[in-house]
Amino acid sequence: NATFQIRDEDGIAAMPVAETFESGVFSNYWTTYTSLSNRPVIGTNDGPHGGIRHVDMQGDGWSNVLSELTLSVDLQGQPDVHLRFWHKRFHFEAERAMPAVFAGHTNADGVAISVDGTNWYKIHGLEDDDTGEETYRQFDVALEPILAAHGLEFTNHVRIKFQKYGYYVP
Repeated sequence: NATFQIRDEDGIAAMPVAETFESGVFSNYWTTYTSLSNRPVIGTNDGPHGGIRHVDMQGDGWSNVLSELTLSVDLQGQPDVHLRFWHKRFHFEAERAMPAVFAGHTNADGVAISVDGTNWYKIHGLEDDDTGEETYRQFDVALEPILAAHGLEFTNHVRIKFQKYGYYVP
């Protein structure tokens, strides 16, 4: 079961945050982006890890597309924050490594963190070497050392972006 503390008025989740996506809709602290028309969706296809639903990053049929799912969360003053998530990569997915630092959007696979919504810092790659194929793997990443390496601290509006770039076959 998940525990939520949601600030509906500003779309920023408070700690602790746990998301199963079992409701079938994104809470208001999640935003989506796509470089074409299909956005990430909550679905039941391709064998969710637990429960009956999960996020499918999708994409437009027969095209290269960037799909992003971004969590907004208040981490100001929080000690020892970890991001734990499950990921499954399919053998037919193209892969493109995420740069260590980028601004805005980048055509790459990975998870990144931002304290201003513009400048992003890689948390974890989502290419085959990082994740393997055809099976779910759990990842646990300490976030504070990543920000500290760039001279940054947690704020009251941290963004964590999961993204996939590649060719989608419907």
